Amino acid sequence: MHTFFKDGSTALHNAATTGLVESVRLLIEHGTNVTIRNNDGSTALHNAATTGLVESVRLLIENGTDVTIRNNEGRTALHNAARKDQVDVVQILIENGCDIYLPDSDGDSPLHIAAKNNSPQIVRYLLNTDCDPNIINTKTNKASDSAAFAILTEENCLCT
Repeated sequence: MHTFFKDGSTALHNAATTGLVESVRLLIEHGTNVTIRNNDGSTALHNAATTGLVESVRLLIENGTDVTIRNNEGRTALHNAARKDQVDVVQILIENGCDIYLPDSDGDSPLHIAAKNNSPQIVRYLLNTDCDPNIINTKTNKASDSAAFAILTEENCLCT
């Protein structure tokens, strides 16, 4: 049932990425493995989280996708959603047990990722979930420093 594309993706990866929810549903009903990974170690959930496709994310989780699976960079779907400012997806992933403190291979938590990518909505959301702003990555950077910078940038409060 698994046909692989050049990048190792399956039809499920592609359907989840493009928002073809009915195709995702049919593929799952016909036995497609929801945790199969492409060449970079990403599952269909990683892809759906990156593109912010809430319905695909929910469907994949409801059908057994493990929200804690990490890709080759050590990132979960939560890291991807945080990087792309997908607030609704971040909320769903956290509600379904995704670890807000899990570091990627660079030691960055989802808060670090959101802050570095100027995603103030995600930064605020994570801080409101009691995420520790003093988390330090492997470069000894605090998430709070990056988060403060992201919020100041959004509010146009930077000194020049």
